[in-house]
Amino acid sequence: MSEELNYTPLIKALLEIPVDMSLQVSTENAEGVVALRDRSAQDLFGGLSVVDPVMADAALSALWLRFDALDPAHDVINRIDSATGCLWHGILHRREGDYPNARYWMHQAGNHPTYLYLAQGAGAILAQMSEIGNSEIHAGIRVWDAMYFVKLCERAVKEGGNLEAFCLRVQDLEWRILFHFCFQSEYGEF
Repeated sequence: MSEELNYTPLIKALLEIPVDMSLQVSTENAEGVVALRDRSAQDLFGGLSVVDPVMADAALSALWLRFDALDPAHDVINRIDSATGCLWHGILHRREGDYPNARYWMHQAGNHPTYLYLAQGAGAILAQMSEIGNSEIHAGIRVWDAMYFVKLCERAVKEGGNLEAFCLRVQDLEWRILFHFCFQSEYGEF
């Protein structure tokens, strides 16, 4: 994965808006919703030629989801027929607490190119959090299993504590890696 994040000025500005991406969606982020309102996927790329409209739409949906705006996120994601679209669809349903539907969409995504990076990143997070010594979690993230992560988040919402802290960090990593994948796929550099 390319480490350089050469996002457009609009995307950089949107990513600077503070968010509280809890495991379950709460109130829409008003600042983010206003900044994104009336923007198209093309707008995100600041005049750059959009090579892959599907990935551009996926990036737009991801930003709506980042701001907890489920309706516009869902409207966009419903137009996307790809493994990446299925992942974003699964993340959306996981965050709204619809875990069976989230697992369905994660299953539809199949094996995704981001999974290697997610497994590595989640493993590093787990290594930093020695208070989570559960071998079940180690096995579930060694090779990324998106459906397992849905179950883990469901459990974390109920239990809270260290498990929730772990899932929040992994969810943030998941969002950043998948968003970066959408953006960079425009240029074939992931």
